[in-house]
Amino acid sequence: MSNNPVKSPSCLFIALAVFGMSVFGVIQYRDDRDRFSGHSRLREFNFVLEVLTGQETSAWSYPVTRWTHPATVTVTHGDDAFRQDVTDAIHQINNALGGTGMNLSLVTGEADIVIEGRPLGSLWKTMRLWKTKDKYGCEAEGADYGFFCPIYNEKTGATVKAVVGVASGLPEQRTRSIVLEELVQVLGPQNDVPHFTDSLFFEPDDGAPPWNKQLSHRDNKLLRFLYLHLEPGDGPKEILAAFRKHWPTMASHPPR
Repeated sequence: MSNNPVKSPSCLFIALAVFGMSVFGVIQYRDDRDRFSGHSRLREFNFVLEVLTGQETSAWSYPVTRWTHPATVTVTHGDDAFRQDVTDAIHQINNALGGTGMNLSLVTGEADIVIEGRPLGSLWKTMRLWKTKDKYGCEAEGADYGFFCPIYNEKTGATVKAVVGVASGLPEQRTRSIVLEELVQVLGPQNDVPHFTDSLFFEPDDGAPPWNKQLSHRDNKLLRFLYLHLEPGDGPKEILAAFRKHWPTMASHPPR
């Protein structure tokens, strides 16, 4: 008797049906987006879609990821100036997230998000920064000046842990800018795009990105949109539906 499984006609029918539904879903999304393409908000939608489903180090698109509960943050390495940069970044993020049910809180000891600040300026110090990745055993995204390692629930796609490494002691406001960017990316919006120059996620197609980044009104709106109207695992079709329904009337800050 052969050990190779033989697919019955019913199994093949089910497989073909599932495949057909998947293809139909992709076609339906493309049709919806094509009808949307003449809309004045297309550039806004491209920004939302690419930031939420792309990644810095990959050309592929991925489902939405985000936390499903407030997250704690701890600084395991870094001087007082670095800790202040983390505090300031958390304050900015929480101002944007007010009323969404999501927030970050700085604690001592064990936490959901571990952040380390290490000096950069020599090959040895650069290696010390990057060894933070190996220390916590997660897949890192980012560059020499900073990176983040998200850890997901395999079943739901929700973020459950994260590690952030940032080069501390950089001139002007560079360290604070990188801390803010990495912490925001840990929240779910992970991709850099060339659409809006005032965005935290702005990165030109050519040339160096700006160093003194802040959350723009559009970035605040994106965070609120993610945590109010999307779920882990959502794809382009769900993002488009939520965008059409909620984005035009959304505020960039919680009601006062």
